[in-house]
Amino acid sequence: MQEAIATVRQRRPFTIVGAVLALVVLGAFSLVVITTRGGGGTVAANTSTVVAATDLQSRTPISKDQLQVVQFPAEFVPAGAFANVKDVVGLVPVTDIRKGQPLTNNVVINASDLISGQEPAFLPIPKGFVAFTLPSGEQVGVAGYIQAGDYIDIIASGNTSKGAISKTIFTNVHVIRVGAATFDVKTGSTSGVTSIQSRPGGGSSLTVAVSQCQAEYLVLFMASSGLRYTLLSHSDYGPATTPDPPCKSGVTAADVLANFGFSP
Repeated sequence: MQEAIATVRQRRPFTIVGAVLALVVLGAFSLVVITTRGGGGTVAANTSTVVAATDLQSRTPISKDQLQVVQFPAEFVPAGAFANVKDVVGLVPVTDIRKGQPLTNNVVINASDLISGQEPAFLPIPKGFVAFTLPSGEQVGVAGYIQAGDYIDIIASGNTSKGAISKTIFTNVHVIRVGAATFDVKTGSTSGVTSIQSRPGGGSSLTVAVSQCQAEYLVLFMASSGLRYTLLSHSDYGPATTPDPPCKSGVTAADVLANFGFSP
């Protein structure tokens, strides 16, 4: 009996320590619960946030199937995020957006008429090509819808022995810049989404990438012919389908007749 009492007395300090540790663990758990609860005493709900369901390309309108709604803890939702897919469908990214990235009102706009950003140090001219500027306007430049990055066909007018002619002289010409800004930028007071409104007239010039030989022919066409442009569908972009005309030291009206079948 005495031995049993002595054993209990020896174990009492360990029992007290165990009880204290249990209280500490309980208190820590309670603190975590309190910290994760909102001010009303309930766990804060997640927030619906629209994210990209696939990689999105800049200047390409967003479709419904490219979006999904996920639940984010409120503290992790970025400023300007969208909660409803319908608010994003049809908008245009100003930059490439990766799959899973939340959509915010500073990375999408209402139209792809203007994509602004830091200009590169050099124009995007392919090796072996030169930059050449063509005159443009509302009537000849597809009402100002031609943008940097688009591809156009160039039509020239002239004369043949049978009379006046209009003919496509170069195809799939890459536009690398559009001159004379013709857009007003406005930010909505409620949605915060930037909208782009074009002013009448369109860009006054188009800077395109052509060969040096093509540039010489274009100078001749510009001096004596009327030029117009057609805008290709983005699904038809690709290498030029008209051959580069033969070039020598300077071109003449006779060269135009020989290579294009009419006089400028």
